[in-house]
Amino acid sequence: MQAQEEQVFSPEIKTIVTRSCVVSAAIAIIPGVGVATNAFNQTVMIQQINTKLGVSLTKGKVWSVVKRAGMALLATKALSFGASFIPFAGSAVSVTLEAASTYAVAYVYVDMMKSFAAKGTPAERMTDEAFEKAVDAYMDEHEDMIKEAVESGKSFYKKNKDTVSDDEVERMKALVLAGAKEEEAAVSAEQTERRCANCGTVLPEGAKFCMECGTKCE
Repeated sequence: MQAQEEQVFSPEIKTIVTRSCVVSAAIAIIPGVGVATNAFNQTVMIQQINTKLGVSLTKGKVWSVVKRAGMALLATKALSFGASFIPFAGSAVSVTLEAASTYAVAYVYVDMMKSFAAKGTPAERMTDEAFEKAVDAYMDEHEDMIKEAVESGKSFYKKNKDTVSDDEVERMKALVLAGAKEEEAAVSAEQTERRCANCGTVLPEGAKFCMECGTKCE
């Protein structure tokens, strides 16, 4: 997969992926930090890759890729270590696996964007619904490649991890942890807000009618 990797990753993108893999590993050893934080790390990575590719995607589309790639990688993780084996958080196996998963997300994402563009349907021009279907179809069609990408990611991480400075890792780790916390708080607040069933406007506490459209609140 080495030759394919060089075709998929430009030197600039490889730098982004390397840093994100090392940050994934650094996050994996922090007690109490969940999968969602690494998903946020991967989201940041994709946004940085988009800048280098000249791709402009909505936040929803980026998250759609991370979510679907994560689901595809869950099965791969089980196959890699045996369905009955779950590595302990923070163990060497877990750290390497998180880094490898981040590599796989990057590899799949870049290859997928290039694939869509080659077919004349760049992601920017797709509706959210069409994009989600295209991503699902790609994941199904490239299941074997995703598994191979995880295996390649392990060696990629081990080979390149020392090229990222400790200061850079700490800086990125702090940004990811803070961003993930803000994202979690925003999602939590959105889930607790009362909204008008008709127009979606946020309703003040105790409101009986929507101030925007006048619909009675339930």
